[in-house]
Amino acid sequence: MSRSRKTRVAADDWGLSLPSTRCSMWLLAVATYGIGDLSSTLYFVSTTPVVEVHPIAASVTDAVGHWILVPWKLAALLLFYGLYRVTPSDYRIGVPIGLFLLGSVVTIWNVSLSVRVAA
Repeated sequence: MSRSRKTRVAADDWGLSLPSTRCSMWLLAVATYGIGDLSSTLYFVSTTPVVEVHPIAASVTDAVGHWILVPWKLAALLLFYGLYRVTPSDYRIGVPIGLFLLGSVVTIWNVSLSVRVAA
């Protein structure tokens, strides 16, 4: 049982435990790359007169609909998790960090475009 230095209260008594760095980075990666990018993209393409830039995604979403992006995003996350599992343990943390950075940039880009188009 661990005790806090300042309060001398056992952390286990309160059910307090911090998630590991790996778990935290995967949560951030899923939040930004999985949820942030996907939701901002779906909102942006459904509410503004813009089109998908990626040629493959554009042709498939024109044929099937924008909701095809949901299983695509899930498949991409699973592939990145597979990459995480086969990467040597010293370098594994780079996979969720990279996804977090990519997801942050793309989400910010989508939101900034949405604001510019709406103005």
